[in-house]
Amino acid sequence: MASLSFATAERTAPVLLGAPGDAALAEKYARHADAPSLNLIGKTDLPTLAAVLRECLLLVTNDTGTMHLAAAVGVPVLALFLATAQPWDTGPYLDGCLCLEPDMPCHPCGFDAPCPHVRPDEKTSPCRLKISVDTVFNYIQKWLKDGIWQSISQNGEARAWVTLLERNNPGFMDLRSISGHDQDERTLWLRAQRGFLESFLDAPPGKAPFFPDLSDSLRAAVSPTAEQAAALLHLLAEQGAALSHSPVPILKKRFLATWQKIQTLWNESPWFTALAHLWLCETQDAGDDLEAVLNIAQRYRALMLHLK
Repeated sequence: MASLSFATAERTAPVLLGAPGDAALAEKYARHADAPSLNLIGKTDLPTLAAVLRECLLLVTNDTGTMHLAAAVGVPVLALFLATAQPWDTGPYLDGCLCLEPDMPCHPCGFDAPCPHVRPDEKTSPCRLKISVDTVFNYIQKWLKDGIWQSISQNGEARAWVTLLERNNPGFMDLRSISGHDQDERTLWLRAQRGFLESFLDAPPGKAPFFPDLSDSLRAAVSPTAEQAAALLHLLAEQGAALSHSPVPILKKRFLATWQKIQTLWNESPWFTALAHLWLCETQDAGDDLEAVLNIAQRYRALMLHLK
């Protein structure tokens, strides 16, 4: 469910939006609210939803299609990114939105992976409870008063990012921290990935991708995985060459096993999950075209060697 601040000339009041299945949440909100609200849960098609959003001061939401629609019609957003979602991947494409994500080493978690931090007596993962209602409210209160997102005291609950469209690089968006996370190794690595993945995807074959300077500690953290991946990709190339000359089942089985080891290595690394998804998509798109898969593997091995 997404809740909004609805503006008229006379007053501001919450508006509740969501699918019909969110009706119970709206009822729960109404039982606890001490002020009027407008319940539009299950009552808006897409054009109506866009029209309602146009009349709002602010959308408060999780990572949803409604969030992106609000950004498209120019409505500021405060969005919470929990579990697998992070604003670096799917943040609202509009200047001046606030994105909050739990300030936890395990965030974001992997897709289809059970949370290892849920205790038997709990029903939800800790990241869903990390950011308090008071923290969200305090961010909103300051924004309503001053018209800008400001740092607040929030006891390390959230990494808070303000969206920023890049003036010198049209079409791209950046994030600016207002919670002191701009120089974290995680942030520096995300920025580095933006540089080398962009050039990796667009560079002609054989040209080394751009790679920004990394701190010694960050390079030490990512290099072991890059070295293992380079070795596995070399093995994959050798197995692929053998398979192209003698397409027997045992060679195909070994080739697929090595492919899976590469996928698993990147999936389980906190530094290479984006590359894991890219590798999966590119190699699956190549299908049974062995030559195409080997060409893809060659590009990835060059990237790993460059990083190592």
